[in-house]
Amino acid sequence: MAVVAPAQPSVLQTGNWFQFSVKSDGIYKIDYNLLRQAGLNPDQIDPRNLQLFTGSHGMLPQPNSSPRLADLQELAIEVVGEGDGRFDRNDFILFYANGPDRFEYRTSKSLFFYENNLYDDKNFYYLSVRAQPGKRVPQQPSEPGTHPIIREFEDFGYYETERYNELKSGRHWFGEQFDSRLDATIQFDVPGILGGSSLKLVSHVMGQSFASANFKVFFNNVQVADQPVSPIPNTQYGVKGSVRADTITFSSALVGASAQANQLIRYEFVKAASLRSVGYLDYFIFTCKRALALYGKQTRFSSEASLNNVITTFEVSALSAESRVWDVSDRLNAKSQNFFLQSGKGMFSTATTSLKSFIVFNSAAATLATFEKKINNQNLRESPPVSLVIVTTPALQAEAQRLASHRNQQGISSWVVTTGEIYHEFSGGKQDVVAIRDFIRHQYLRSGQLKNVLLLGRGSYDYKNRIANNTNLVPLYMSRNSLSPLETYSSDDFFGFLESNEGEWRESPAQNHTLDIGIGRIPAKTADEAAVVVTKLIEYDTHPKRLGPWHKQILFVADDGDFNIHHTQSNDLARNNFELPRPEFDVTRVWVDNFEQPERPSGQISPATYEALDQRIEKGALIVNFTGHGSEQIWMQERA
Repeated sequence: MAVVAPAQPSVLQTGNWFQFSVKSDGIYKIDYNLLRQAGLNPDQIDPRNLQLFTGSHGMLPQPNSSPRLADLQELAIEVVGEGDGRFDRNDFILFYANGPDRFEYRTSKSLFFYENNLYDDKNFYYLSVRAQPGKRVPQQPSEPGTHPIIREFEDFGYYETERYNELKSGRHWFGEQFDSRLDATIQFDVPGILGGSSLKLVSHVMGQSFASANFKVFFNNVQVADQPVSPIPNTQYGVKGSVRADTITFSSALVGASAQANQLIRYEFVKAASLRSVGYLDYFIFTCKRALALYGKQTRFSSEASLNNVITTFEVSALSAESRVWDVSDRLNAKSQNFFLQSGKGMFSTATTSLKSFIVFNSAAATLATFEKKINNQNLRESPPVSLVIVTTPALQAEAQRLASHRNQQGISSWVVTTGEIYHEFSGGKQDVVAIRDFIRHQYLRSGQLKNVLLLGRGSYDYKNRIANNTNLVPLYMSRNSLSPLETYSSDDFFGFLESNEGEWRESPAQNHTLDIGIGRIPAKTADEAAVVVTKLIEYDTHPKRLGPWHKQILFVADDGDFNIHHTQSNDLARNNFELPRPEFDVTRVWVDNFEQPERPSGQISPATYEALDQRIEKGALIVNFTGHGSEQIWMQERA
């Protein structure tokens, strides 16, 4: 049951807003020229009132019960030169930003965890000039006294590319393919690895072989692991890949890591003697210990060893008078750490009862953020209570609004919102299917009136437009499984799982959820396609000949195969939902096994099933329900 929840307005409700993006973690700046590019006149603003906001870190959690931000949050920034109340040509904004991915050091395993963002390659920040002063980066003094000194830190190298999705389904993509070429080398610039320290390499690979195959893993041309991959069955519905995951620990001395800046990770695939044997690199991440210093333009650091001390002194090498250190343990509330500089070494002391994160940098070398666009005012969090919400994109918004107007005239309160508007408030601008679900859930709980959601726009298994001619307008929920033909899927049901104990939707073992509202989709790719469907929907309600016997016709279509499980499922749906409780409806079954299925070189076909289905749809039916295998264009293996 929906529970009415109090609404809080979005910060985007008032003011002028400008969106900027970053692609990785680090210190960024917005200067005079970038403000002009965004459409702001720096000469006419009070820089002390500049405020910067951002959203969630990484992807949103699927479970409804997991904590999440209520709206965009202000973060602490430094505006260099704001003291005179003017934004001069040499002034600029400094801020610590997270990229779209999320990573953290896990002390329980002494290695880094990295979560690649499945939905977006950018993270976004929102700038506005407000009526009051904004949050600023405060100074953090060094703790007095003598304390244990730390001169090392944990660091990592991460590598993942997303090139192949074998079944064109699910959210798991794989990178380098080992087939015609059987090796790949990835280079990292990581100087300062401590001699005698341990390295930990987490390696995920995938094999498609009908007999056992093997990956050989090398670090600086020294083999550190074999990763055998199990064979897969040579069957139509068998799993299409075998994933192997290993954590490999070895000494930096073994691979000469401390003696060189460039670290080389090489994979070699040893094919199986079978009909098919292809390998793929999924991803790898290695954790190492480095001497604490400024490497390049900026270096982020934390040290597990510091947890042994109540207060720790950090000694950072390769610093200059222009160097800065920020404490970024709280990403929204960075602090400028005071330090003592002597002979190129910066020293500061701070409490370390919890793992602290810092970044050392030179202000002049900070990376420019990228201006994206000006944001219109909006306030979805105080949206009107309606029965129907239509989620679409700007390209299809006019047709969505036409349908909403028609439904409003029918007495069905309706409202149109775009995916971009949802992302601004619910995922900090990043594309995220969970943001759409969170918005729907917010509307459902707040108003208590939401009954149905229509998604107007085609979705795709490719969230990031990696494939040619991809159309991802309103994203689909994709399963975690991408390798098992019988266990990978896309579904819009996810958007209707609104109870507090739902949302995770585990797959192994399977976790059942229940729909709390109706979810539908019109998978239009263009405004013209959307217009055709919307016009038909309106005519169903307004055409003089709209009433007829088709209103009582229910058509159930079922595939064969899988020991006729789809026939059984279709029959149960027909009997339990219509024939027994609602005998006033006329139920018709079109099951492929009831029709001739001649063999062809490409397999069985069933023109008779196609003809029967076509005739019944032409006659009209209130509901057509298909159970079985298929795609957007084809039902059943027999291509009915």
